[in-house]
Parts: sequence; C-alpha cells; structure tokens
Amino acid sequence: MFRKVTFLLMILTITFTGFSFAQKKIIILPLGDSITSGQTGSSEGSGYRRILHILLTAHNYNVKFVGSSPIGKDDFDNQFDGKGGWHAYNPDSTNDIAKNIIGWLNKLPQENKPEYILLHIGTNDIQNGDNADSVISDVHKILDNIDKWEKDNSKSITVILAKIINRNDSLTSSEKSQITSEYNDKLDQLLSERSQDKIILIDMENGTGFDYRIDTSKPFDSGDLVDNLHPNDNGYQKIAFKWYSTLKDILPVENNPVLNLLSPGNNTVHNGSVNLIWSADPAAEKYRVQVSLDSLFTNTLFYDSKTANQNIYSTELTINNLPEKSILYWRVISLDSVNATTWRNLNYSIIGEFKTDPNVISPVTLSSPANNIAKADTFITFEWLPEENSVTYELQISTNSNFTNFFKKITGITNTNETVTGFNFGTQYYWRVISYNAANESATSLTRKFVTKFDPPANFLAVAKVAGKVDLSWDDKLNNENGFIIERKVEGGTYSKIAQLAANITTYEDKNVSDSTSYLYRIKVFNSIAESNFSGDVKVTTLTGIASRNEIPEKFELFQNYPNPFNPSTSIKFSIPDERKVRLTIYNSIGKEIAILTDEFMSAGVYEYKFDGNSLSSGIYFYKLEIGNFIEVKKMMLVK
Repeated sequence: MFRKVTFLLMILTITFTGFSFAQKKIIILPLGDSITSGQTGSSEGSGYRRILHILLTAHNYNVKFVGSSPIGKDDFDNQFDGKGGWHAYNPDSTNDIAKNIIGWLNKLPQENKPEYILLHIGTNDIQNGDNADSVISDVHKILDNIDKWEKDNSKSITVILAKIINRNDSLTSSEKSQITSEYNDKLDQLLSERSQDKIILIDMENGTGFDYRIDTSKPFDSGDLVDNLHPNDNGYQKIAFKWYSTLKDILPVENNPVLNLLSPGNNTVHNGSVNLIWSADPAAEKYRVQVSLDSLFTNTLFYDSKTANQNIYSTELTINNLPEKSILYWRVISLDSVNATTWRNLNYSIIGEFKTDPNVISPVTLSSPANNIAKADTFITFEWLPEENSVTYELQISTNSNFTNFFKKITGITNTNETVTGFNFGTQYYWRVISYNAANESATSLTRKFVTKFDPPANFLAVAKVAGKVDLSWDDKLNNENGFIIERKVEGGTYSKIAQLAANITTYEDKNVSDSTSYLYRIKVFNSIAESNFSGDVKVTTLTGIASRNEIPEKFELFQNYPNPFNPSTSIKFSIPDERKVRLTIYNSIGKEIAILTDEFMSAGVYEYKFDGNSLSSGIYFYKLEIGNFIEVKKMMLVK
C-alpha cells in the first residue's frame, strides 16, 4: 500500500538507455505528492520538481517534465509549462501506486513516454508498527510493474533510487538506529536481487545539509521541515540540489549550451562598479567575458584575454572603475575542460546592458548588531558602513520581515549609527537601512533580525511557613510570556526542573520537600522565541514536625522552647489531652506572622516542632499555640 512520506523517504528515477546527444528533449515523469504538489511548507505548492526543473534547464539540460494530476491539479502543468507529474493518490482507485503506474504510463501520448521517472514514495506507517520489509515490498511491486511496462513497450529503463531517512522526533534514538539499519540491509538486498535493472543509488543522507528541525516561519531561518512530515521551501531546495548534483552526471547535456546572464538586470544603474553573474556550463573549465561601450563590441573596455591570470574560472566577476554616465554592454562564452583551445559556444551569450551614474547609491552594508542575535538589550545602537554617495540615512525597524508596519522609522540620520530604546521584551524585530542623496535613494540594505531578551521575574521569594511545604512567589510584569520554569536543588547539589507553569501565574507551592532541609530555588520566563536567564538563587530551610504519643497528657500546655536563646534552630513542644485542631504560629517583635508550624487536627499526645531561624535576623520572637479556646504565647530569642 502506498504511504505518504514521513520517516523514510525514497525517490526513484528511471533512466532510458541508448540516449542520443541530439537536441531532442529528455522526457521526465515525476510521481508522488511531495515531488509534484508539495505540502503546506512549499510556497508555490510545487514540491521540489519545479526547483529541480529550473536547475536542470539553467544548466543547459534539455528536459521536459510530463504528466498531470489525477486529483485535480492539472492547472499546475498549465502554469509551469509541463513541469508536471502525477500525485501518488488516485481517488478513483486505491492508493496503490504500483497498481496505477502502468495505467498512468499508458495514458501518455507517444511523444511523452518518459525516459526517466522521478518516483517519490514514503513510509509514514513505519513509525506505527510497520517495518522495512513492507517498505521494500512496495518498492519491488513498483519495479515489477515498471519492468512489465518496459517489456510491453520495448523500453530499457535504469532506476535511480534515492534514499532519505527522515529522523522523526516521535522515535527514540534506538528505534531510529534499528529502523535505519534494517532499512539499509533490505535496500542492499533489493539492489543485489535487481542488479539486472541497472539501479543507481543516490545517498540523500549525506551531503544535503538537511536540518530536521521544524520551522514554520517565512523566510525560513533554521529548520527545513514545516511539520513532522513535510519539508518547507528550504527543505525542498536542498532535496532538489541533491537530485541535481547526481542527475548532472547522468543526463546528457547540450553540446553548445547557452549561457544565461543573471545579473545585473538590463537597464539597471551602477556607480562605477558592477558584479557580473551568469549561469554555469557544467562542462566548462573557464569563461571569457567582454564589456563594451557599444553593442557590436568594437569599443571593448574589458576583454578577458587568454593569459592564465585573466581567464575566469567562476561564474561571477566584479569590474571596477567603469566610465561615468555610460551605457555598457556585456557577454560571455565558455571554454571546454577537455580541449582548452576550443570554445564550447560558437557564439557568445545574449548581450546584457546596464548603466553607470556616479550619483547612484549602493545599498548600505549593515554592521551591528549581527544577524540573528538572541537576548538583545531593549536599547540598541544600530550601526552600518558609510556609503560614499549618501547624504542621509533612514533606519527602519519592524516586527515582521515584510515591513508592512514599523516599530520605528527614523529619517534624516546623518551619522552611520542610531540608538533606539523602548523595545518589548522577548520579541523578534527586523531592521534595514536606506540611504539618500539629493538625486537618488538606494535600494534597501539586506535585512537583519534580532530577538530582545527577557529579564528574569522580579522579587522572587521562597518562604517555609509550614512543615512539608515551600511557598514561592514572584512579580509578572510581562504580557507576552508563554510561561515560567522553576528549578530547585539541595544546598551543595545540582539544579533540576521541578515545574513549568503557564503565563500569568505568580505563585507556586513546592510540597515535595524534606523536613529541616536547605533548598535553593531559581526561576526564568520564556516564550516561543526567547527566554530569560535564571533569576538569582533564593535559599530557604524547611520546617520539621515531630509527634510523640507515649502517654496521654492531662491538660493543654505550651512549653518553653529549647534552647533559648537559640542559633539558628530551636524546638517547641506542646501537649493536648484529646483530638483537636491545633495551630502553632511564629511572630516577630512587631506582631507580623512569619511562619506557621502547624494548622491541622491532631490526636491526643505530646508534640515537638523544630523551628529554623536561619533566614531571620537576631531579635525577640514569639510563638503562639491556639487550640479552640486555649491560647498561650511565649517569647524566645534568636542570637546570631
């Protein structure tokens, strides 16, 4: 049964043998959801087939993607000129791609019968009790039906099998390791058993740089997944580039490729320096570039001669000191890597055109803060490099990357720095700069972003008022936190998390404490993009309650504490002749309640409680026993 891609992703491509290096199109048929339509993370809904098509055609591969979608996405093919393919799911039949593939191939007109097939299948059931055997069984079924179609149509097909093992977070590391090992073993067995099918394996596990973290933002800055199952635009691009890096060594390339001029755009204006960029010729070793004042290149300003230090190996070249207020023309040809005296293009590329103007302003280069700074202060000095033709600058700051609204927009800046205050805590901001002179304004600089810090919660307190419990409290002056994290350790030990609380909570009771033990607590605040440092440590020593019932007392009685004076702890004993509710409280010299040693029903007996004054200052204190109408108060002294 066909499975949508999640944990193990396999892509198969089928190659036609005996291909002629003539001008005819290389016919490619994509199959599968992710390769044809993509998912929510693909901004154009095209998966990675469109990116792959662009890469191939930009590098002079004469390819045609054929096919349409059985589930109603034919408009994709119309919009992107045949860069099509079938989805894996067919609502008119079962979700079995092996069953449907022969019918799909037969539907294509003769001129569109594929020489290559990109077959994208997946295995999301493998994390729900499935195993590698069922996955490889599906692949065998697909290949068996392709073999049948080849035989019926007298076609010889090579299969390119690409392996991706998506490390889904729902699996433990041992489960991932086991599944990976099982799948690789089964895949090796498949390749061995089907050696007659001329299968080539692409290792999608190495060299892709794929980041399995989830990133739903746009533009994507970290992870390459939009959810646990599907790549985002970044992910699809990396998959497409991996495909291209293999296909470029398999597919035939045109004998005389046309080099495309990529930058600068026609009629753009530059200030005397320009960066020329053109498309690559996969078989070229060097390139030759010409820049001229006329389109016939009779007045050439820059010509790459055949001397070794002037031949250009890359597809990018910066030229300086161009004449002012001129219209300039440029073109490129490529040099064959096999025969260094033969130019691969019999003719130059198309001709590009740009202008120079000494008053044009180049985009500003940003200096500080660096991009992606976390825990930035809420007052920041922004800095950028001077632009020689600029008179003033405009600093733009926004909470969205499209700058549809501004947190700050400061104009008329004559320096190359500006200090801004008032940023919200724990918030992501974007910033850029535009420069101006009397005649022109620059394009916007590149955009940078930063996240402001959270300060730890203020007035964090820990108090032990009763035995068996510590009360924590703090101030919450924020409106954008997701919650708080509290950690605790025994004095001299190591911190560990004891609670994660929701937003807007300012108290917590820690009831998992031992008697007469010194604890340290700390707290931090967080949201989805930021977190504070932990607060400073607060220390508290828990109280202790001890009961003795060797004999039944005859009366209510509160005894003098011992020792007295004390430092830092003392024992307080009382007796009750029958079951009653008992409350024993500690007060300071001005009558403020500072601790409750007990407040509960007790059986008849003699009880003794330990009071710890470690966190208190020296002085007179009182302890009060309340049992119904019986109330008695005694004095004690803490001397440090």
